[in-house]
Amino acid sequence: MQSSWATVVSLMFGRAKGKRPPSPFHLALEALIREGGMVNVLQVGANDGVINDPLHPFLRAHPDRTQVILIEPQAELIPVLAQAYAFHPRKAILQLAVGSAGALVLHQVRKDCWPDLVVPYARNWPIYRAPTGVTSGRRETLLAWVKQHYRGSLPLDEVIETVEVEAVTSTEALTRASLFDRLDVLQIDVEGCDDLVIRASDIAGLKPRLINFEAAHLGPERYASIRAELEGLGYRIERYGLDCLARRSAA
Repeated sequence: MQSSWATVVSLMFGRAKGKRPPSPFHLALEALIREGGMVNVLQVGANDGVINDPLHPFLRAHPDRTQVILIEPQAELIPVLAQAYAFHPRKAILQLAVGSAGALVLHQVRKDCWPDLVVPYARNWPIYRAPTGVTSGRRETLLAWVKQHYRGSLPLDEVIETVEVEAVTSTEALTRASLFDRLDVLQIDVEGCDDLVIRASDIAGLKPRLINFEAAHLGPERYASIRAELEGLGYRIERYGLDCLARRSAA
């Protein structure tokens, strides 16, 4: 993992140099910091905590002003995530999924198939990052990715395996972490199940100021449905790139 981690750190600091303009999410996070006080963050689908992660630069810049709960269901990524956030004094890392309480079936690329993946956008990434980044509760989402990137000899169905992980609601995750009760920021990236996580997050009760989620895999109907639900709870919606930002006023 040493050489892989060196690659992760290099990518992390490359992104920190400001090569990309700030996203609406980053601007909204900085606006929260300027209000003063502690910003409480829940991230669902944290992966390695660095590569293509919208929160890491913000949390690294403000470790004294933030508290963060990082949720990642893949056991292999927990030590990587812990290393990525070794700098942060107020964090909790939970190996869980967020959803209806009980067990959740996840679909993932078999580890022995990782060397047979050709993923142009991940050319300089550690070998684990692309396949673990597409683990999903929706088999069809993962299968479409495997069809595009797997170059081995196995039938596509055999490239994918299923695992069961514990699933809890966001409220239960906050209880287990025992880090904070008030939620300011909910960040979600769970490969096509983002709407399900939102519905398992007691948005009406927790009232997070910001909800940032990946909308690209939802499709028009599911995106329209979750957008209408969030708007009904008083959120203003902004779609940008693959993602969507929902903002609630402080009142």
